[in-house]
Amino acid sequence: MKCIQLCMGSSCHSRGNARSKDMISEFLSKNGLEDKVDFRGMLCMGECGDGPNIIINGKLYHHVEEGVLLDILNEVFAEDLSS
Repeated sequence: MKCIQLCMGSSCHSRGNARSKDMISEFLSKNGLEDKVDFRGMLCMGECGDGPNIIINGKLYHHVEEGVLLDILNEVFAEDLSS
């Protein structure tokens, strides 16, 4: 199972992760991946200066803006999307 951890600390939340939460949920739903992904919010990751931050499968992504987020999701889930 893949894991997405979204920083919901006040800095990341206000800098874009509030919208990222909705985008990730829509992506997982649209592609039928809800049961294959552990998607959760977490408290501050301590990387506020580099936010918004998201951890996917143990890899920390910094400065995750809306356009970048879809690219990351498509890359991480490429194998799942092609099957």
